[in-house]
Amino acid sequence: MKHPQTQYHSASARSATAALLAALLTAGPVLAEAPSTNVATGGSTAPASAPAAIDAELVRQLLSRIEQLEKRDAARTNATSDEVTRKLQQRIAELEQKLGAIESGGKVLPEIAVTPNDAPTTVELDRKLKGLEEKTAAESEAARIKAAKTPIVSLGSTGLRFSSADTNFTVTLKGLIQTDSHTYFSDNDLREGNDTFGIRRARLYIRGTVYRDISFEIIPQWGGLNDQGSSLQDAAVAYHLGEHFEIKAGKFKGPVGLGLLQSIAWGDFSERSMVSGLVPFRNVGVQLSAKFFDGALQLAGGVFNNAGDGRNPGSFDYTDGKEYAGRIFLEPFKGTDLKLAKGLGFGVGGSWAQVSSNAFGLPATIGEPLPGYYTSPGTQQFFAYDPLVGPVVADGTHWRLSPQGYYYAGPFGLMGEYALSAQDVYNSTTFRSARLTHKAWQVTGQWFLTGEKAGFGAIEPIRPFTLGSPGWGAWQVVGRYSKFDVDDNAFPAFSNPDFSATDATSWSVGLNWWLNRNLRVLTSFTHTTFTGGGAPVSIANPGSVTAPSTVTAQDENLFATRIQLSF
Repeated sequence: MKHPQTQYHSASARSATAALLAALLTAGPVLAEAPSTNVATGGSTAPASAPAAIDAELVRQLLSRIEQLEKRDAARTNATSDEVTRKLQQRIAELEQKLGAIESGGKVLPEIAVTPNDAPTTVELDRKLKGLEEKTAAESEAARIKAAKTPIVSLGSTGLRFSSADTNFTVTLKGLIQTDSHTYFSDNDLREGNDTFGIRRARLYIRGTVYRDISFEIIPQWGGLNDQGSSLQDAAVAYHLGEHFEIKAGKFKGPVGLGLLQSIAWGDFSERSMVSGLVPFRNVGVQLSAKFFDGALQLAGGVFNNAGDGRNPGSFDYTDGKEYAGRIFLEPFKGTDLKLAKGLGFGVGGSWAQVSSNAFGLPATIGEPLPGYYTSPGTQQFFAYDPLVGPVVADGTHWRLSPQGYYYAGPFGLMGEYALSAQDVYNSTTFRSARLTHKAWQVTGQWFLTGEKAGFGAIEPIRPFTLGSPGWGAWQVVGRYSKFDVDDNAFPAFSNPDFSATDATSWSVGLNWWLNRNLRVLTSFTHTTFTGGGAPVSIANPGSVTAPSTVTAQDENLFATRIQLSF
């Protein structure tokens, strides 16, 4: 694309040349009538028709050709290079010099001509102009071909992006770093050491497209609870079938839980609610999803490896049985002019699986020796499958159901979900079996004090924070109430009532500061109470000195902070 200043000079030069030619056209008759001197006689002769006189037809042709050049130049302005413009200006300058010399009496510059007879003819000028046009067109085409092969690189708040010139192939690099602190108040002396700083997540997001319709995603993670080291969070390939359908294969989040489907980078609190503990965090399988009416109707269904509640399983299954999961979600007023209703969304997700006698079908351990459920955001185990006699395994049907919804209007947001996890369990020593149905629900609210629009995704502060400027970023007040209810039939055949709680109830309040889109600080206080568990410490009862007994022995009072950078 031409530089604006170059375009201006080019147009100015042609305009000046056109004006000069127009003036010559007017002065032509006068110059034509100028007497010539007869060298032999020393007298004057009749008006001459020598080349020094201006040919009116030639001037008109010049004007016509310049006008054509201006029109063609305007059509290919974006493609013509600065070098071509420079050469065109040089050529016009030469023409102006010639015409100036002719106007001054038939004299032209020595390096161009010495006599009026050397003035260019119409044929010569036309040939030269055509040659210039062909050269310009060739250079423009060469520039276009070069641009079509040049990769595109861009860097911004949404990451580093590499793209082929035709955008068929892209790679985007993003990152996430979360540095947390946990401070517990009035907790059990046996829980000393749980006040800590930690790297909760350090992730690299690698996303891209191949031949436009094929996308991929790879997300490795370092850090995590109990210093889990490196792990593979997601690795999936998706094929987009038109604008409505997508088929995805690999490891990724399943379709069941609403809170889980929200990126942890944009969550209201540093940890998800206890409801998310009743669905698998991720799974390996194949999923078909669809969107209709500009996303107002969303459908998803797939076949996955079996995964216990709250688990992020490995790359391979532990049983031949498979899990079938699906979700339907509606945003009926999306895309309408109803401002107070367009942020409403609701739906339901669920799953069904058949598990054959395997402990990996039970909930995650997250650093503890036994599988169980955890508080949030404290991530301390309050329930464990810890029978008095014999090990417990998942054996039989496992199904989940999760009604869910949210509502966003201006700076206000509300999200709620409920989950049921019904699982057949078996004690291989007592030969007892049961179907245990655990339940949890939560409601989370948010309000932006600085007027930003609340939503399910990223927030863009109206006035990002910068030292020395009036902007202070976005300030967000959040609150959450959550309850987890363990099936009473779990006691005592599958869990020890002296150690594990039968239910946990928590409330949380927080204040979040979004300095800009990429950097934010989260603070929150959570109070959780338990029913059951908390047996007195006894040497004769070893389980009383470990979780979950040491957790349920008192209320959990946690002050949590997070400094997060995402890009």
